[in-house]
Amino acid sequence: MEENNLECNSVVDGNVEEVPDKKVIKFNPPLYRQRYEFVKKLVAQHEPKKVADLGCGDVFLLRMLKYQKCLEELVGVDINEEKFKWHGCKLSACVGDHLDPRELDLIITLYQGSVLEKDCRLVGFDMVTCIEL
Repeated sequence: MEENNLECNSVVDGNVEEVPDKKVIKFNPPLYRQRYEFVKKLVAQHEPKKVADLGCGDVFLLRMLKYQKCLEELVGVDINEEKFKWHGCKLSACVGDHLDPRELDLIITLYQGSVLEKDCRLVGFDMVTCIEL
């Protein structure tokens, strides 16, 4: 049986019109991955020392950036503190970090906060990202 794509314009007079099928657009690699790679390239190109990621959520971007040798400080800010408790441990040093140690120490800090409010802890950063807001 063929499915009709009908949309009701008015409950009162019952006018209906055909709605075209929605096309699914798929990106390869996925768009979120492209955004992360774009920021990673910007960091490699400009070599900032301090980067803050607003709306860091699952800390995926911070996990990618922690391997950039130019960085001395990474800060993640998200309104959902529960996500930090769940994903924050992914930022801890792993075996590979000890096999290829950094020349500069890296400080990683996660803050609970809103991008709508000024935060003096974010003053002086060389780069601020907000790709997942």
